[in-house]
Amino acid sequence: MFPNLKILCPACGSPASRSNWYGPKTLHHLHGQSVYMTVRYHCYSCGPSSSRASSGRRKLQPCSSKLFLADAPGVLASLPEPASTTWRFTNTGRILCDAAVVDFIRAMATRSSWSAMAGAINEMKSTAWCRERELPYSHLCNSMQVTALGGQLAFPSEFRLTAKCIKNLYMADFHGREEEAEA
Repeated sequence: MFPNLKILCPACGSPASRSNWYGPKTLHHLHGQSVYMTVRYHCYSCGPSSSRASSGRRKLQPCSSKLFLADAPGVLASLPEPASTTWRFTNTGRILCDAAVVDFIRAMATRSSWSAMAGAINEMKSTAWCRERELPYSHLCNSMQVTALGGQLAFPSEFRLTAKCIKNLYMADFHGREEEAEA
């Protein structure tokens, strides 16, 4: 989307080199989930570089590089606004949720328990799973006159959010907006 965008090291501000893909992680939405991957970068300006005397000449030892992800908070903060606003999610380090999930959690935080919110989100995601996966599969099998595999398309438990995940997302969002909330 942004072909001329230079990713800068969050530690030293030097241009970084793209390394490889990192992930995948699950990005939770109110009505489903998607696969999320990001790029890992190297900064060769950071890291221990040293010199030593050898035969009266200085010889540079190879420097090790600093590794970081393209969606690190320091990297996102350094991007121009059109690029940084494309990342509309909250990352707690383990769980990624898009802005709509965070908005829902924020709106419900004073009205419900963490487990009730997790249950509501999981119900919406499970319903979307049924609508987007189970029903089309069943209809396809019927139209092809083949027997559907039973139980193979049930909503996977690893896509469910727990009360602890919901609370951690709320706290990560709060800490990210602390200055706004205090103003």
